[in-house]
Amino acid sequence: MPDVAAQLDTLLAGLQQRLGDALVGVYLHGSLLLGGFGPRSDVDVLAVVSRPTTDAERSALGELVAKISGSPRPLELDVLVESDLRPWRHPARFDFHYSDSGGVEVDGENADLAAVVAVARTGAASLFGPRPGDVFEPVPRADYVDAILEDFRALDRVLRVYTRSIVLALARMWADLATGEIHSKAGAVDWALERLPAEHRPVLARAWAVQAGDAEDSWDDAWPAVEAYAAYLRSEVAQAASLESSSPVLSRRQSSV
Repeated sequence: MPDVAAQLDTLLAGLQQRLGDALVGVYLHGSLLLGGFGPRSDVDVLAVVSRPTTDAERSALGELVAKISGSPRPLELDVLVESDLRPWRHPARFDFHYSDSGGVEVDGENADLAAVVAVARTGAASLFGPRPGDVFEPVPRADYVDAILEDFRALDRVLRVYTRSIVLALARMWADLATGEIHSKAGAVDWALERLPAEHRPVLARAWAVQAGDAEDSWDDAWPAVEAYAAYLRSEVAQAASLESSSPVLSRRQSSV
């Protein structure tokens, strides 16, 4: 996609200019790496630095990503310090985070980084720097599972707000937990459509059509079907999660699942 490639080139040049020798590597994650990148997809990027960024660098990074994001796609950027990645700890620390919805955050922890790093490790190459497997240690399965269940734990709160995203996320959770593999959105949709009862397939198919830009992101007319789909996937995901008996994180949080 030439427009996204140009956006990434601009981001990479900006990171190199602002971080200089401290920039270790830059990596894709999310649907642009795994597949299923569509008109409503974000560009998800992970950068690794050799030291914490300064206040001036963080300010410059914030200005950079705010200017680039939305031209043409929303941009989400995490900057991680190399020493925080080895040895791996969960939840992982971030030095800098930017998203359109949350703006700039600095110097914090985010359990979702277990999934971000696990996905980034599947890449064969970097945008800049060493290969992902040479920079990121393997993420323990328990930590990855803990990360992908974040939206599941908040299902009642987020389903009406982010309906399309949560419908797709539930399918991906189910596929990942049931198979022990990391699926793209597209792969998870295909996997789930083959296994869903017939009455629930239209909800997932509609969410995928919205993701692909082929349908409007409106759910008022289908809300009872969405709730029934969510109830079915809640049960399937919980059952699949319970089989992850080797996961100490799941054991701690089983009551919230």
